[in-house]
Amino acid sequence: MQRYLNRIRVNYPLIPQIPNPNGVFGEDTTKAVKTFQSVFNLTQDGIIGRATWFRIVQLYVGITKLASLDSEGERIGIGAAPPTIVLREGSTGPYVIELQFLLNYIGSFYSTVIPVIQDGVFRATTTTSVRAFQNTFGLTADGIVGPNTWNELYNVFKGIEDNVEVPTPTPPNNQILYTVKPGDTLYLLARRFGTTVDEIMRINNLTGTIKY
Repeated sequence: MQRYLNRIRVNYPLIPQIPNPNGVFGEDTTKAVKTFQSVFNLTQDGIIGRATWFRIVQLYVGITKLASLDSEGERIGIGAAPPTIVLREGSTGPYVIELQFLLNYIGSFYSTVIPVIQDGVFRATTTTSVRAFQNTFGLTADGIVGPNTWNELYNVFKGIEDNVEVPTPTPPNNQILYTVKPGDTLYLLARRFGTTVDEIMRINNLTGTIKY
């Protein structure tokens, strides 16, 4: 989740960066989560519960264009055809990462599909999520990812991908969302929006005034 939040921040700079994403849920992570929740109209409790988890995953896969994981350093893209490899509990590797990615993405839209940690290891939690997916879509719920399950994962994924849009965030009160363009400077933006350089830096957690 720390890595996902840091990636989402690239597109939504109101979210503060987590400088040391080490798996420890400290003050920096709590601040990032609360800001994320504020921007996307979730309860601002700093807790990654089901609603926040799903929205983070949804934003992450949307921003990374869903099928282009290679640029994020995770794996080659999701191809046009499902894999032929059979996965079951105990399997490891890039195809398990792809499976977990698909389960998390689909789970963002189907609450019966349980999210999992995307770590490339097919543990009992992944088995549970696969069975939930299979039950949801009328497949044999054996927890094994064979041809029928792969085909349905791809069908559901591509069906959602064709119809979903990345949600537009609502900025906090008295703030404006603006995408920086080549040639922009903090000074020019401050004049344009009637604010100060210091205020822009504060809101966006900037530490320098580099020209973009």
